[in-house]
Amino acid sequence: MLVSDSNNFLLSDFYSPIHKVNIGKEGILSRIDKIVTSSASTMASAKQMYQRVVENEKHSYQHIITRSHCEDRLACSIALESKSEFESWLALYARCLSSSGEAEALRFLVDALLNDSGSNGDFMVEGSDQNVPSFLSVGINRLGLDGKQIIRQTILPEMSKNRHMQRLTNEISIELDNF
Repeated sequence: MLVSDSNNFLLSDFYSPIHKVNIGKEGILSRIDKIVTSSASTMASAKQMYQRVVENEKHSYQHIITRSHCEDRLACSIALESKSEFESWLALYARCLSSSGEAEALRFLVDALLNDSGSNGDFMVEGSDQNVPSFLSVGINRLGLDGKQIIRQTILPEMSKNRHMQRLTNEISIELDNF
């Protein structure tokens, strides 16, 4: 698994060659990223050029890249067994999904965090006859974290920042109380 590459996620909202983004406690993943991106000034200018070129479509591309960046960092945090960075990137991931109003993705995230995934990390999505892989539920189990607690302390606060997510936030909150 590639855990750090200075050429990936250049256009993510959470990318910074000088690490101004505060993702919580610094762990092994942060230290690796600092080493790899320490000479990334040319990439920063490439990011500025790209933003000027695609200003009209920037939001949709930017969101896709930012979401992918968070998912990558979550997977790397799991691989490196870094609990603090996993929790920090999970909060940023929830912020990304919530700010763009992705109710389905947030519902999937909550289901993955609450699911007892077993050994293969697959679980059934309601209304579907296919298994959906979920590295997040595997990560929760592997890192020894409580999915219910993470949802209460990390996911719900980010969801509550978007008024359009109020119904889903209330639904999940009630579900947690009855879980």
